Amino acid sequence: QKQMTLGVFKQLLGSSFQSHAEAFDTMDSTKDKFLSHEEFVSGVQAFQTPLAKDEAEYAFTGFDLNGDDRLDDTEFEGVLAVGRFYPNTAELDTAGVDVKPTPA
Repeated sequence: QKQMTLGVFKQLLGSSFQSHAEAFDTMDSTKDKFLSHEEFVSGVQAFQTPLAKDEAEYAFTGFDLNGDDRLDDTEFEGVLAVGRFYPNTAELDTAGVDVKPTPA
């Protein structure tokens, strides 16, 4: 099994949705502008090539920069802009993303 990387995630996302925003909105089943852990895991299982549960868990944690157990569009777009899961503050600053990750 191939390791889940952001590159792989973006390919799967791109084969299922026209844009990152469309993917986020579709997965946000409660329409509260956040993806809960449950929404994310079920959302990525609806990709044309679904993520396995462990891949979904890894991806969710890699997007959840501030550790609040939910994703907003800034985190989602920010990680996609940086180009890897679990980006550090310097990488986020370089990409112009205004989210501060919590220390590991």
